[in-house]
Amino acid sequence: QTATPMVDSPDVVEKLLGFPRDKALLTVNGNAVTAEEFLYFLTYVTETVAETVAGSVEELDWDGELEGTDVRTYLIDSAVESAEFYALIRAEADRLGVTLTEADQASLDSQRESVIAQLGGEDKYALYIQAVGLSDEGMQSLNAVNPLYYNIQDFLFGEDGEQAPTEEELISFAEETADALLAKHILIKTVADANEPLSDEEIAQAKSTAEDLLEQLRASEDPLALFDELMNEYSEDGRYEDGTLAAPDGYLFTAGQMVEEFETATRALEYNEISDLVESPFGYHIILRLPPVNDEVRQAYATQSMNDLVDELMASGVVETTESFASFDP
Repeated sequence: QTATPMVDSPDVVEKLLGFPRDKALLTVNGNAVTAEEFLYFLTYVTETVAETVAGSVEELDWDGELEGTDVRTYLIDSAVESAEFYALIRAEADRLGVTLTEADQASLDSQRESVIAQLGGEDKYALYIQAVGLSDEGMQSLNAVNPLYYNIQDFLFGEDGEQAPTEEELISFAEETADALLAKHILIKTVADANEPLSDEEIAQAKSTAEDLLEQLRASEDPLALFDELMNEYSEDGRYEDGTLAAPDGYLFTAGQMVEEFETATRALEYNEISDLVESPFGYHIILRLPPVNDEVRQAYATQSMNDLVDELMASGVVETTESFASFDP
């Protein structure tokens, strides 16, 4: 407790098991997983599982079973799965030439500095990483995997990625996976801000205004462009303090998320078609249905595609253990 260790803390793995922390304990498709990294995963999963099923490691029944297998095997297999995932992400990044950006590295450095400050200095940080069995280098290597993961996702499936989806693919994805609809609307309200009904005279005026806007759209040679102009000028949907619409790009929604009248009318439209007047409890809507392609859909597509890629990598990964692997007992 009185020692003043450097950030490069003592090799806990070697003290516990008799071999250095950088020793290859297993390989994933030929890529080594070090003893310190595997020990970290095993410790993490053991503590997590023990707290979940027994309240603490001390209360865990080591002779019991988890999901049909004995406790030790379950924990070892879970740690191997985590180690395999990290190794595969690093290998895929290397294969694609994907690296950390300067912003990524700056963020990781900032996180490290923040942890050091919270713990009370470099010496306390050294004790902290020693307590979880890692070197400073090992800690930073683990932390780098998360930004690498998202950099791979963007490199492959982002808007300008090597496997970026076409608009048709995005539409199919949105329709098939989420039953997604995208629509803009011009709303002329028949209720006050507290959703109290307006007077009959005010409601009649709201309808007249909506009918006039619809007439302008029907007469326009470029109704889609005019729709945005009229929406921005007249729609009584939510607005920010500066007067701009809160949802100028429309609403992406699925079944049950909008009032029934709005959803039903949207589904009845073709893409880029403008509705007649649609009355709902909020007022009169003029709806423009759009292909369900926006940043939210693109992100969901990229996320799903990356999940699918990871599943493929994990399914084809080859894990081989060394003789030292047997030294690890949860």
